[in-house]
Amino acid sequence: MARLTLRPKTPLIAALVIGITTTAAAAQQAPSGPLTVAPSPSPVLLCAGGIGALVTRPTETTTTCVVPPDRVLIETGMNVQSVRNAEASYAYTSAPNAEIRIGTPLSNLEIDLFSPVLFRSSGETSTGDAGAGAKLLFRETTAWAWGASVNGTFPTGTNPALAPHGLGSVNAGTTSVNLNAEASLGSIFSVAATIGQQFDAAPIGSGGAQRYDSLVPSLEFAASLGRGATAFAEGWTQTNGEGPATGTHRWLDCGLQKSVRSIQFDLEYGISNAIAPGPTAQRIARRYAGFGISRLF
Repeated sequence: MARLTLRPKTPLIAALVIGITTTAAAAQQAPSGPLTVAPSPSPVLLCAGGIGALVTRPTETTTTCVVPPDRVLIETGMNVQSVRNAEASYAYTSAPNAEIRIGTPLSNLEIDLFSPVLFRSSGETSTGDAGAGAKLLFRETTAWAWGASVNGTFPTGTNPALAPHGLGSVNAGTTSVNLNAEASLGSIFSVAATIGQQFDAAPIGSGGAQRYDSLVPSLEFAASLGRGATAFAEGWTQTNGEGPATGTHRWLDCGLQKSVRSIQFDLEYGISNAIAPGPTAQRIARRYAGFGISRLF
């Protein structure tokens, strides 16, 4: 009987050996554990836009965003304002209009300090009050934010009875409470608003002060011009704008802001025409121009 002889198929065996060896090596080099997917980038919140999102000056509208923890923002500037009515016409300058804003360990709270304002008119100088306050950011998203602020002044300035044209402090202290909100309208436009309640004081003939309050709503529109530049336009009103029971004061202002790293410059112009109550119903026209600089440390 013939013997059946099995001849090894050398090429096939060699291929199997190479395949098994290659698979084992790849298994050793492959990372162990389940496959992971890289997370998508976190969305940028509204107040994360650097110094341009933080600076409040020169508008009446108060920015909602607060200074980050362990940072300090100093805002300062100078205004030249003219006042004209049926009885008088004069101009004055005010400076430094400085505000020091300090971030706290609470990421949604800042502390504010206000320097006295120096008024210069007709060769005479008077001073306003120093003050302090705080700002709280309630909530922010990528598109909107809202919060509140409160500030007050201390009776440290010059009594207006002794100051040129009644400029200066009444030596009675004032308080302001604000609700602030802002929203992005796309990559270029944004809108912001503040509703404020001010508790002021005006001098009276006996040398004391008469208390009164004012409602101050404001609305601001801004447009990004690119390269850190922004244009803004704003309107705001103040009831009892010239003192107790003096009617509503209306303002329009506009300007430019330019951010360069941690510094922002501003340039602005504003107008107002208020009608004082009384038999003559005289018109009080105001014009002002100003500039400023802010630095984030």
